[in-house]
Amino acid sequence: MATINVYSTGPGDAWSRAAQLFYQYATGIYSSFAYALSTEFPWRALNVTVGVGAGTDLYHIVVPGIGQGGQVPFAGILNSPGWRTMPQWMPAIIGGANTEVEWRNKMAAMRADILTTWGGASTPGWVERSGSGSYGLNWVHFYSQFTDRELVSLDASLIYVSSTGFTLDEYDGAPVDSQASGSNTSMVAGSSTAGLQGLVEAVQDIAFRDVDVSFNNGDTIYSARGGVRV
Repeated sequence: MATINVYSTGPGDAWSRAAQLFYQYATGIYSSFAYALSTEFPWRALNVTVGVGAGTDLYHIVVPGIGQGGQVPFAGILNSPGWRTMPQWMPAIIGGANTEVEWRNKMAAMRADILTTWGGASTPGWVERSGSGSYGLNWVHFYSQFTDRELVSLDASLIYVSSTGFTLDEYDGAPVDSQASGSNTSMVAGSSTAGLQGLVEAVQDIAFRDVDVSFNNGDTIYSARGGVRV
């Protein structure tokens, strides 16, 4: 067995690497897939074991930023770059196993395990839905709420599977990570967040302007310079 030690940039990056390994498992590059979380001084690690020929390879993905004996706020995991990574469409059957079942038992389980073990969250369990789509693809959606004290967030994963193949005439690849387009929504009891860009632009428009104010018919003049920190 070969061990490949990988230093990731965080939990989202570790998930992204595992998702790529699962895709390679689904497309026949590897014959098996299993995961485990471990404690690695002074960090944590995500271990993915894949079948290669008659043996196995262990991808030992070290995750910095999480102490070996501690946890981090699970919202930080949800918003870590790479956490939204999903594989491209996959065959509906992996060997003799159903891809939806394999994702549920391996990748969805891994996702919940990371959030509850490293993030200290609680979850009632995944809601799983699937259906038929266009272009020869079917979709499978997993989602669940995760909670820790007053913090409540929704996490989800979405995969596409096909028994016939993707039928679009041109296909350049699926989006890798939608993190840049937004962040996971977190709701905190008693407070909320709002988009402030409009307010920022308005303040910037009036900031750092010189204003002269005169009194007593011009006998007394005060000059004021704006100094607003945005």
